Amino acid sequence: MIESNIKLTYNSILYLSIYGSFADEPVQTTVNSLIIFGLVVWIFASGYWLLYHREWLKDPKYKAKCESLYSGVRTDGAIQVVFIPIFCLRRLALVVCLFALKDHQHWLLLVYLVVYSAYFYYLLKKNPHESNAHNILEQGNEIGFILLHYAMFFFVNGDFVKPHV
Repeated sequence: MIESNIKLTYNSILYLSIYGSFADEPVQTTVNSLIIFGLVVWIFASGYWLLYHREWLKDPKYKAKCESLYSGVRTDGAIQVVFIPIFCLRRLALVVCLFALKDHQHWLLLVYLVVYSAYFYYLLKKNPHESNAHNILEQGNEIGFILLHYAMFFFVNGDFVKPHV
């Protein structure tokens, strides 16, 4: 539950900060830019902390303080323990691409397909969750997103693949 709350809060703050940074007021833009910078630093700082303290994660002292960063995630491998920062980095990429490519729908769909495919590959190869059911659920979600974007690219926006006369 805490993991879902962290992800939702992170995504909401990131989206609203980027959306608000296009305001005409310099103070608003500066504050939103600082929030975005803080969120990006948080991704890398939490990933570094988890990697650096990986052997301490089983210790009850650290578990009581920081378990929400790695709750339900395998801690035996370096790439598995940083699941939450990788997830947040993926969300950051999706939000930035949304704003950078909002006028180019086809490129946006292609970039989304690449991001979802890379994340699916990570989930398939590393199985970061302790529960196999959670791993299968995450992989199923990513397959669903990939198929949805594939359908949007080739069938909904089919005029892109047809030659222009």
